[in-house]
Amino acid sequence: MANNQVVRSTGQGLIPHDAVEPTLKVCLELWEVDMAAMTPASLRAARDAAEGVIRCGMGRALLQEMARPASLQEIALAAAQIRNDIPVRGDGGAPPARSMAEEIQAIKPPFLALQATVGRLRRTCTFPPAIAEVLAALALETDLLATRRALVERLPGRIQDADRILATCRK
Repeated sequence: MANNQVVRSTGQGLIPHDAVEPTLKVCLELWEVDMAAMTPASLRAARDAAEGVIRCGMGRALLQEMARPASLQEIALAAAQIRNDIPVRGDGGAPPARSMAEEIQAIKPPFLALQATVGRLRRTCTFPPAIAEVLAALALETDLLATRRALVERLPGRIQDADRILATCRK
């Protein structure tokens, strides 16, 4: 995506789902390293990539996508995926999936946390998890998402820190 393009809504989410992780990776790159230990060239590249994310609107769109609550349909599908019960013609799934969906809906999770929870449980569980296990995994993913959101919100300040370090390298 060119830096001068503006992010537009794509229907459900503000940015395409396949763009969330790469955008988040660019944003977090300046957080996961000691900027003073980076070479000026690698620091400038990370700084420029982060600035590009902000300038084109992807940073704001990512923050909005991180805050977007999951819809009832998304929750029903996630519960069915976790239980391995795919609903047929809108019947809401099998009773265990329906109960799980009701419990998840009660806490109104962000969509990205719900999506990460489904992925984590599908990769780690050898059998359908209990509702309490799903809610615990969802709480963990919601906390991780909140931490990442806070880092993205502070990205402009981190870019300024990189600028200060780069200015000292030029002297």
